[in-house]
Amino acid sequence: MRRFMGFGESDLPEWFRAPEGSLLRSSIGSWGWIPWMEDRSMQGSTEDVVDHYLDCCRAGGLAMRGEPEVGRAAAGFQAGSDEYSFSLDVFARNGLCFWTIQLSRRNLPQVPLDVEKTDSTPAAPIVRPPPRKEYVEWARLPDWVQFGIPQGTEGEIYIDIEEGGRQCRAENMCDMPEASPGAVLESCLRSLDEHGFDGSGVEKPEHSYYLSVLQWGHSVTVRVRTEAGEEGTVCVLNTFGYLTLLVRYSGPNPLTCGRG
Repeated sequence: MRRFMGFGESDLPEWFRAPEGSLLRSSIGSWGWIPWMEDRSMQGSTEDVVDHYLDCCRAGGLAMRGEPEVGRAAAGFQAGSDEYSFSLDVFARNGLCFWTIQLSRRNLPQVPLDVEKTDSTPAAPIVRPPPRKEYVEWARLPDWVQFGIPQGTEGEIYIDIEEGGRQCRAENMCDMPEASPGAVLESCLRSLDEHGFDGSGVEKPEHSYYLSVLQWGHSVTVRVRTEAGEEGTVCVLNTFGYLTLLVRYSGPNPLTCGRG
């Protein structure tokens, strides 16, 4: 049996470098056909970010690729060579740029996958109880995760039984066929700003948010963390011909701990 190799940070090509002063918000290592992904941000303009990575791609011998038929909802470009494929999507707001990079290798090497034979009896799998699924009125969750969801709306909540029911994961999906993606995203970001979240990740990294921009800007996910250890995401998805808002929250269970 053989498997495709991936690559990590130490395997990134020399021409692949971040703009000076940018902040790495998250990264996912490449494995098989899954690309290396980075979310970054910095004070600056869209042009600064795009020009920087155009220079990088030229240094690496990558040529520009055609743009998607659906068009772009965010600045960026696609490039490639015989060895690499590269894509960049950038979103700018109030002098702060967020961008997502995807870098993948072509013709990945394959290596044998050795399956070690053993006569020992395999350990019994650890069986954990599945989380209990219930429904909760979304308004019982913290104010910062409301994002204009109408009063009385219910969301799914998954309660972690191993934590004694104190922790949960909640999600809510709203179809908004008549809404403007840009207006909805701006409303969500303005709400986070009003609740004191730091978009730069510099002044208050423990109470901050950043954007992950995918599918040429037609899918934008805002990732949020609080100083209390709560996490959340709000995804503005506009890839099915209509707008969908997907909100997720992870933190204290409002059914047992009260509203945050």
